[in-house]
Parts: sequence; C-alpha cells; structure tokens
Amino acid sequence: MSETHGDYQKVIYTNGMHHNLRPGVTTDPRRLEAQARQTLNKKSFDYIRGGAGGKSTMARNRSAFDQWTLIPRMLTTVSVSALAPRVNPS
Repeated sequence: MSETHGDYQKVIYTNGMHHNLRPGVTTDPRRLEAQARQTLNKKSFDYIRGGAGGKSTMARNRSAFDQWTLIPRMLTTVSVSALAPRVNPS
C-alpha cells in the first residue's frame, strides 16, 4: 500500500486509466451488499447485513449518508493550501 491515502488514490486512478484495472472492492455503495454476498461466507454476511433489532440504525445511517456528496479534489490548484476538511451536503 502507498504511504498516504492520496498516494493510494493516485495509484487506483492511474491503474484504471492506463491498465484498465479496478479496485477489488466496489466504491459504489449500491453494489457493496451484492459484492459482500458473493465474497463472504453465509455466516459472516448475515452478521454484517443483519443490523440491530428492527434495522432502524442501519436505515438511519443510509438515510444520513445519502444526504452527503463526496467530491474528489485531485486536480485543483495547490497555490493556496487549505488543510481543513470540507464536507458539503448535496
């Protein structure tokens, strides 16, 4: 693995652009469950998928996650550095 998360991201994008290689785990949250079902044994998958009780926590987490948009800032200027994280609601 690369030294920093930025380096790791760069490797992922470079491999995709130049070698048509994609990460082993999907980055699409809508496909994650299907990929987990194919990859994990039944007991492990059921444990992770089950949530707690009536699955209300899982539903709230998904709803909250859907309210945000992650925007990669790889190709922006670096003439002015801003080290504070910025998260924008969609």
